[in-house]
Amino acid sequence: MKKIIGLALIALLALAGCQSNESTERKTTPNELTLNGDYVIPPTAHGNPFIGGYVGGGLDPYVQEALFAFTPVGDEHFKPHLAESFTQDDQKVTVTLKDDIKWSNGEKITTEDIATSYYMWVGKKQVWEFLEKIDYDDSNTMTFHFKVDSSLMANLLTDVRIQGSAAEYGKWAKQYEEIANTKRDWHPETNTFWMTEEGNQALESLNQELDEYQPKVTEMVGSGAYTVKKMTTDQASLVENEHFYTETGFEKVNIVRVTTPEIAANAMVEGTLDIHSGGMNLDLIEQMRKKIPAYTEFFLPEYSQMAVVFNVQKEFAKEKAFRQAMSYLLNREELLPLAEVGSLPSEASLSGLPVSLQKIHSVDEWSKKNLTQYDYAPEKAEKLLTDAGWKKDKNDQWVDQNNQKVSFDLTANSGWGSALLPGEAYVSALKEFGFDVTFKPMESAAYDAHLRNGEHSVAIEFAPPSNIIYANAYGTYEQLYRGRLWLFGLAANEKDGSLMLENAEGEEVNVIDLTKQLFVDSGEDYEATLKELMSVTAENALFIPYLEKGFPVRTLKSDIDLGVKADTLIQDPRFSGVAEPMFATLLVEGTLKDAIK
Repeated sequence: MKKIIGLALIALLALAGCQSNESTERKTTPNELTLNGDYVIPPTAHGNPFIGGYVGGGLDPYVQEALFAFTPVGDEHFKPHLAESFTQDDQKVTVTLKDDIKWSNGEKITTEDIATSYYMWVGKKQVWEFLEKIDYDDSNTMTFHFKVDSSLMANLLTDVRIQGSAAEYGKWAKQYEEIANTKRDWHPETNTFWMTEEGNQALESLNQELDEYQPKVTEMVGSGAYTVKKMTTDQASLVENEHFYTETGFEKVNIVRVTTPEIAANAMVEGTLDIHSGGMNLDLIEQMRKKIPAYTEFFLPEYSQMAVVFNVQKEFAKEKAFRQAMSYLLNREELLPLAEVGSLPSEASLSGLPVSLQKIHSVDEWSKKNLTQYDYAPEKAEKLLTDAGWKKDKNDQWVDQNNQKVSFDLTANSGWGSALLPGEAYVSALKEFGFDVTFKPMESAAYDAHLRNGEHSVAIEFAPPSNIIYANAYGTYEQLYRGRLWLFGLAANEKDGSLMLENAEGEEVNVIDLTKQLFVDSGEDYEATLKELMSVTAENALFIPYLEKGFPVRTLKSDIDLGVKADTLIQDPRFSGVAEPMFATLLVEGTLKDAIK
């Protein structure tokens, strides 16, 4: 596989080689910035943010603004954007807007517009599981009333961008508000609102009506720093919103749609991109370092883990003894050096909580002392399997208790540098142990479909994925047990929304209820709930973390200096989130303007 990637890379870079001069330092174009991103392409793309087919996250953060930008680093965790300030106490968040903020058409953004944007997400975004109502008037102040008190209330508010004015979306927002007010029931046992059957029917009907409204992307009204002037399948051209509350220093931002690491590499070598973010394999990274004199790479925390994941609906993977044995066969010390620079050691307890968050919550030492540590130990793997009735045949290959040969595929995304070489190394160790396993990297879109269709048995994925909204244990388990259950072949009970897993004592535990409890718990109660979730997750061995992921950012022009140390994980309050939301925040807050020398 490595040779195939290498040959493809050589052919690719040969196309750009005549344009590349290793001694030439390229600089940015004045008042213009070119970044990478992905978005829904024409003619499918439209400008209604609240339905499928919207242009998507690759452009949205630039054209639609939020009240705040969240960062877990520093003293100010919620940096004001459209909002000037807020207070949080007694189940409510009171927000004061900036004076004279305007839509891209020049109309004033009002508190009614803000409420409209939030009500449009009733039944769709998590905030409405806890949010009861929104009070607003003609002033610049409004209040969000939550049904429970939680330190994470403001985090939930940052998950909504101000995307719809009352003038454009008000007729639908009023109907969503009516559904929220009259067709939800509060369930104290889960501390969440549930839609009634009538509410779900009303939502379905209203959503279908909303689907009919699909304005052009270039005509949509936004609250962000930019508007979309032109969009093709390869690139989107954004121009400054003349009515935005601050100047970014860039009249034009280009978003180059790079869908594979190889396309990204070509755009870098050609000098098209000023800054790039996203995964690349090690071969590509080394080539870029040689070809681009100004190449500088650093990493941002995602609070995510790359892991080997199991689909418990599939043969072998459904057996806990097999999953635990596989955990003892993974050598983290061997795999980590093969991953992308910036990758960090993962936990070995299978609890799901990345080491960085374990330290924040002061449970890292507890985890080491109280949870099984699945460090590399083939002899323990062998004992687990033999105790389960598995054995080796005359060819020294493992068979299960039914005398079936243990044969399976390990699939991975071919564009992830931290999956390819570590995946190859892990498969070699599994073969040496006596498993018949094939490593199968797949193109990104095909791989995503492969996972979502439940076709995988064992795969490399994120468990948990990025946890930027919260940087908190709640976000970790929210992703694992509510957002991505399909990854493990699990599903919540359709009637009561529960998901029961066995703990070490053989008792059934509802991990979804425990996750929701994290949202409202504090102090000793929070710690107890967290430890129970960590324990039951570890007991079920649904995945094997092998690294904690840092999100890569690469500056490519000689006049860009963000003042960070190369090849390190950066903990800096200037960076909010990763990818497009991070770039948009850097633009709005003037960080990128200041970085151009």
